[in-house]
Amino acid sequence: MPLLAIVAFAGLPSCASFTPVKSPPPEAMHPAIDFAAGDERLRLWREDIDTCERWLLERHAGVDVFASRDQLRDCFERLRSDLPTLRDDQIVVRLQSITTSIGSAHTGIWPSRGALVPRRLPISVRCLSDGVLVTATDDESAALRGGQAMRIEGTDIAEVLAAIATITPHENEWYLRSEGARTIVQAETLRGLGIVSDAGRVPVTVRHADGSEITLVVRPREHGESWALVGAVPAGTAPFSLGPRPGGRAHGSKRLSDSDLLYVWYDRCADDGDHTVSAFGRAVLREIDETKPRAVVFDLRRNGGGNSGLLRPLIDGFADRSINAPNRLFVLIGPATFSSAGLNAEEFRRATKATLVGEPTGQR
Repeated sequence: MPLLAIVAFAGLPSCASFTPVKSPPPEAMHPAIDFAAGDERLRLWREDIDTCERWLLERHAGVDVFASRDQLRDCFERLRSDLPTLRDDQIVVRLQSITTSIGSAHTGIWPSRGALVPRRLPISVRCLSDGVLVTATDDESAALRGGQAMRIEGTDIAEVLAAIATITPHENEWYLRSEGARTIVQAETLRGLGIVSDAGRVPVTVRHADGSEITLVVRPREHGESWALVGAVPAGTAPFSLGPRPGGRAHGSKRLSDSDLLYVWYDRCADDGDHTVSAFGRAVLREIDETKPRAVVFDLRRNGGGNSGLLRPLIDGFADRSINAPNRLFVLIGPATFSSAGLNAEEFRRATKATLVGEPTGQR
């Protein structure tokens, strides 16, 4: 089996072709499709399409809510019929559009390794209510930094976002903004959608604050290639910016040097190797007891979920301490706060006197 992609279905076991999204694939493995051509390539694709259809129709609770079984069967059958005329990136996009039609942000298809993994453009964007802002670029694309994206190749950015919405699993507009910002910088995905003709050369047009427009051909970075992003806002300007975490840890804390405030980040509802959530929670409570900060800011903005139960002892610990008071405990949330992290935000709201600050979460 080619093991082309990762599919997430809540509560489903893994099978030969598809595995749960939270189980990372083995390192340095290439699916068989990377080395296949002709009839063998079509056979491998049909195998994955069959598996995807079977899982959706037999096991997914969302079938018949947003898309009927007959509609899904028709989509799969048309994809099989079109296979000989489609490139790999077009097939991936077609599969993604089918799974997205289910209406569950937990269900989707993402290439996991090998040649099907799309290359990334060396830029980062934020999808806002009034447009798409280029928030960071590498040095080669610096002319785009801080501009509002207007077009990708010849396609208006509004049309680009509409196309991306058809292949990005989401349950509200906020999560679509968060995940869409990841998708819009994937070169092969843009080609699969028909937005660009050459995935190796992606023309991006931005408009700067002075009204000037600039178009730059952006080269996607190869897998394993080293590159760095530079933000439009200088690092350290904002106290709670979403920059690199100290030590690269998924959860941790630090005292802000210019205030009597403890900043705590929790980017994943899971242990980070030998750095467990339980040990992290105990360390945070110990620091609160020993240093008695004026306030605590708990950041969930990057957390896409995991096991919500892991954080409950820490939430209970906050509830039992004097820090649990108005204007002393704050929880940061945003569009990428999703699944178990969204549940944790709700637990903070119910069990403590925390003030939730930020944008709506990605939860339905």
